[in-house]
Amino acid sequence: MEAKQANIVVLRRKDVESRIDIFLKERRNENTNKSYKHDIEEFFKMFFNKSLNQLSWDDIYSVTYDVALEYRQRLESMSSYKNSTINNKMSGLSKLWQYFAKIDDNKINPFIFQLDKLSEHGTKSYGTLTQDEVKSLLEYCKTHGKQKQLQKYLIFKTYFITALRKNNVIELTWKDIKQVKDFKTGQSIWTINTLAKRNHNMCIPISDSFFNELIQLKTDTTLPTDKIFNLNKKTIDKILIDFCIEYNINKEERNITLHSIRSASSDMAYEVLSGDIFKVAKHMGHDDPKTTYQRYHGKQESLLLSASYMFNQEIDTSALKSLDKEELIQLISKSTSATKLDLLSKI
Repeated sequence: MEAKQANIVVLRRKDVESRIDIFLKERRNENTNKSYKHDIEEFFKMFFNKSLNQLSWDDIYSVTYDVALEYRQRLESMSSYKNSTINNKMSGLSKLWQYFAKIDDNKINPFIFQLDKLSEHGTKSYGTLTQDEVKSLLEYCKTHGKQKQLQKYLIFKTYFITALRKNNVIELTWKDIKQVKDFKTGQSIWTINTLAKRNHNMCIPISDSFFNELIQLKTDTTLPTDKIFNLNKKTIDKILIDFCIEYNINKEERNITLHSIRSASSDMAYEVLSGDIFKVAKHMGHDDPKTTYQRYHGKQESLLLSASYMFNQEIDTSALKSLDKEELIQLISKSTSATKLDLLSKI
């Protein structure tokens, strides 16, 4: 019995290189085996400057979605690699991480390297605009060109707030905006209703203030009576190109497209929703939350926000009692939107 337990301990203590060897031996095709080994060695050399026999499990645990994304971007910057080659390299690492996860599913995310495949016709993955860059873009739209500035400003703001794709926003009509009752509070909420990817019905709540901005377009006599916007794809792309030139953003190098605003919307949602992956996935219209999970897994978060820490934990609120009215207002103003809304719902 003791001998069996000893064997189990030895199995669990296998070093990273030994585990990789076991993984590779399962590749029955010799060429696949050699290819996988080369790609695995290349990744660890590039990011850790280590050979396989120097790796520790802490190195494996430290690999996050951002690392996987950066690795692929580095490969893309190498002219010697085609997109099909990069996809194959990522596929091998994805299979390795799935194998690692079977060994230790508590610390290893098996989906880290499961990025959307690059187009094998040479199209690169989309870049992302920062929150500040989106704000600058919206201000830029207010003065871009000699006409339709309000439309330009509001169509880009709609992209950012709703995270809808290009065609969904261009085709929006006034009939798509409806008022519904919030089941929890009974409050009337304006919503944008549309068919998203794969004919998925989306009902997107918007604030009264944003609705009031949109309704200004009703006075625009250049608009068809049913359409909210009267801008075509070419005009929208031209605005983005002009903005990048004006703000010295290397559009080609960073691969900035309209989809980059959608990515910025995702990051903003992650922030205001306190990292709730399921709510962010809903905001993005992702059928599978795994897509969202891959983007944000590994972000550093306070251990004090862990459910296990808060269970049976009496939160000390004495510090709040010593604050005066102005200090409390200042504290609330610095809170996330989700926290503010939660407080207001309890009034």
